[in-house]
Amino acid sequence: MRAMLIYLIICCFKALVVGQLAGVTGSLSTVNTLYTSAREESLRSDLFGSYQKNSRPAPISDIRCNIKLLSIKDLNIREQTMSSVAYFTFIWNDTRLNWSSSASYSDIEAIYSTESVLFIPPIVVENSVSNLGLISDKTLPIKIAQNGEITWSPGNIYDTSCDIDATFYPFDVQTCSIILTTRGYTSNQLSLSLNDVPVILTSYQENGEWTYIRSNASASVVLHGSEVYSQVNFSFTFERRTPFHLLSTILPLFFLVSMTCFVFKIPVDAGEKLGYCLTVLLAFAVYLTLVSDNIPTTSTSTSYLSVFLNLM
Repeated sequence: MRAMLIYLIICCFKALVVGQLAGVTGSLSTVNTLYTSAREESLRSDLFGSYQKNSRPAPISDIRCNIKLLSIKDLNIREQTMSSVAYFTFIWNDTRLNWSSSASYSDIEAIYSTESVLFIPPIVVENSVSNLGLISDKTLPIKIAQNGEITWSPGNIYDTSCDIDATFYPFDVQTCSIILTTRGYTSNQLSLSLNDVPVILTSYQENGEWTYIRSNASASVVLHGSEVYSQVNFSFTFERRTPFHLLSTILPLFFLVSMTCFVFKIPVDAGEKLGYCLTVLLAFAVYLTLVSDNIPTTSTSTSYLSVFLNLM
């Protein structure tokens, strides 16, 4: 009986030792597949050994994009421009940079590179008023996922033209756009499309003069000469904050109009009547100059406020 008990104890101890050794072996195996810089360098050599950055990833490359609006620096209705701080995110697939089927690098989920070694779609801000060059950021890390999906998020301050409607100034609502267009490659070579969430406002900071109302995004094509290019349009609608203009423009104007009515209370034979009328007229002329300095000199829309001051 004692011999049987000793035998069972020895068997249990042996099983325990074998289990511990198996666990250690598994842990060592896991350690061997952890990330090392040497393994990433080997992966880069395999991926970029014959990679040509001037070649398109596919016969028709679909570039999915969105915009992350951070703030509106200025919306100048006289110059008809909008200055915005924003990031664009462009996502596309490059099958030449896919290593998901390679067991040797299966644990490396993503690597990062720059414009100097990757194919970057040539895209411009079509309605820019300050920079007509390609969207670019030579130092920005670009994410390359294991399945060949590339994510590029360049950011900048973008000055764009804006069609201003000054009809209801200073109670106006303006809609301005940022338009992206491909360059060099036509729509049957590079196609721009929208991500599921085309406009991101999670980090947007409100402007002191304009209140954000809504946004819209659309993809289309545009004809340049005889070639058709892909295009996306991000439009933003803003409403002017009115308290400042109520105090500085509308309220004084109301008092001027009220003063005009008092001219009929002055006797006709009084010498002050003409002087009073001229004073009010000059006040209206000054206000007309102030309003004209703040609205665009265009015939596409006429401010009702300017019309009113002219009639007065």
